[in-house]
Amino acid sequence: MKLWASLYAMVWLSFAEIVFVVVVDLENYIPYLVPIHIIVGIALILLAAFNSVEIEKTQAPKRIARIAKASMMMAIGAAVTGVMRAFIDGYVCFISFIHVTFIIAMITQASSAATAYDMWEEKEFLHRSQQTLDEFEEEEDGPDEAGDQTM
Repeated sequence: MKLWASLYAMVWLSFAEIVFVVVVDLENYIPYLVPIHIIVGIALILLAAFNSVEIEKTQAPKRIARIAKASMMMAIGAAVTGVMRAFIDGYVCFISFIHVTFIIAMITQASSAATAYDMWEEKEFLHRSQQTLDEFEEEEDGPDEAGDQTM
């Protein structure tokens, strides 16, 4: 799988986790919901670790690597709070809130890393920067050859 696809897969798996968390009260109706949630959570940790390592191997800006690493840390935090929620009787509401917070933070970091890496790989920053520079130079040159003037 290409790295950009792996990064976007992380976003969609994070979204799936959010959906699982939202419908976790339906576990009586869907008996395999919790095991599926756990499997997807483990997959997220592995995918986040893969993404973090693979981005480090590229020449991508270090900020993208830091964001990918933050996604991995959020995935681990979500796993830890998920285990806590399963085994600690008290503070279930608070632990659930922290668990959901980690998952939401993870999807925001994962989407940021995916978009930034994709734009870097496609050199979109360079194209836009060059276009902006060209426009700036045209404005400094004054009217074009046809004699048009801007107001």
